[in-house]
Amino acid sequence: NGVARLNNIRVDLEAEGSEETLSPALRDAFYRIVREAAGNALRHGRCSSILVSVKMSPLSSVLEIRDDGCGYRPETRRERGEVYGLGIQNMIQLAENFNGELEIEGIPGRGTVVRCTVPKATKLETKGDASRCG
Repeated sequence: NGVARLNNIRVDLEAEGSEETLSPALRDAFYRIVREAAGNALRHGRCSSILVSVKMSPLSSVLEIRDDGCGYRPETRRERGEVYGLGIQNMIQLAENFNGELEIEGIPGRGTVVRCTVPKATKLETKGDASRCG
């Protein structure tokens, strides 16, 4: 809500499932991914709305941040031989710490979707300490 008011945009949240299926560490990682993706959507995408969706289940959890901005094209950067910026690298690392995957899809003029999919947690839960990333 604070981001929406400060930037005069609309931010919606959709949640499906039980938050109890997320560990505190994964909740923190999801929060950090949302902050980074929303910041990128505002700074670079010049969006007017953001939809944050999280689907939580004992089998997997999926976080999706969708904006209506100008549409980030990560493959264009790779074609030019550029690497991801630090924010995207941090989001990827946060996902990988939970054996998850981060995908970014953008359509010029139609927005960007950042999707983090994390499989069911194991007893060890993460590959590393998520608090040291980003």
